[in-house]
Amino acid sequence: VTSEGSKNANSSSSSIVKPNPPDARISELPRALGSGITQTYQECDSSYQYSNHYAPRRIFTKLIEPCKNDGYDNAEGDFICRVNDVIANPEGYGYEIADRLGHGTFGQVLRCVTCDNRSVAVKIIKNKPAYFQQALVEVRILQLLNRYYDTRIV
Repeated sequence: VTSEGSKNANSSSSSIVKPNPPDARISELPRALGSGITQTYQECDSSYQYSNHYAPRRIFTKLIEPCKNDGYDNAEGDFICRVNDVIANPEGYGYEIADRLGHGTFGQVLRCVTCDNRSVAVKIIKNKPAYFQQALVEVRILQLLNRYYDTRIV
């Protein structure tokens, strides 16, 4: 079609065909193939037993080679954390790691789930003396905020 709206002799009379959008079901294929696979294995071999204990877990820490703090920290002083690891405080209250929210100079922030199924953020400071002192200042500020302003800050 020319700029005047008349048909050009060299142009074809067929319109441009847009490809169909990708089938949404294709994105569900991996899930569909994996769905029920444990049951299928058990039907084929009655002795087959699946355990989450042996399943690989996503690791959030970049350097995963343990070398400090009895193997809990990497060379940079970061705590090596994986999905479903449980971090316990001195009183024995556990926080199950669900995701990593962020990572920075001083450490990392994890999204954890408490035993009563609440989602909380847990900040883990790098295992370095200077960062430990800075973290103590941060704890004092949080305690002040908690005491005088908002009891949800812990």
